[in-house]
Amino acid sequence: MDVLGFEKILFHPEKLEKLKAGETQFPINATISLGNYCNHGCLWCTVYAARQEDVRHMDEEQLISFLSKSVDAGLKSVAYIGNGEPTAYPGFGKLVDAIAGLGLEQGMFTNGYLLDRHIDQILRSFTYVRVSLDAGSAEVHDAMHDVNGHYDRIIDNIL
Repeated sequence: MDVLGFEKILFHPEKLEKLKAGETQFPINATISLGNYCNHGCLWCTVYAARQEDVRHMDEEQLISFLSKSVDAGLKSVAYIGNGEPTAYPGFGKLVDAIAGLGLEQGMFTNGYLLDRHIDQILRSFTYVRVSLDAGSAEVHDAMHDVNGHYDRIIDNIL
């Protein structure tokens, strides 16, 4: 099974039965963008310029309150993705611990550059981490992401 695939629903037959019976079901997974700041400037990112001028972050207390209520409704996991780099969120470590305390599985999509800041929490609390590394050399990576010297650190963070 692909952990990022659609076959995850097969692990929740009770949801399928209720859907077949016409009952509304609460989502199993919440996909969350913690903010719009990113430490990369990827050439294909359509909102990069606007993000850098108007940085916004998710309100941590509101998010934890929402997720706490969502657990009671049937939420099982959280995936951090979106318009910014999840590990660049100012309260990332605190948030990860709080959400782990709710019993939710966690996963994320990341550019990998800041993984070392929270590696112990990530290893302890995450089901998966998907690193977007889309170049085979430092030179190509730097050019595509509008950064200087990030490639080697990302490789070190993965290994």
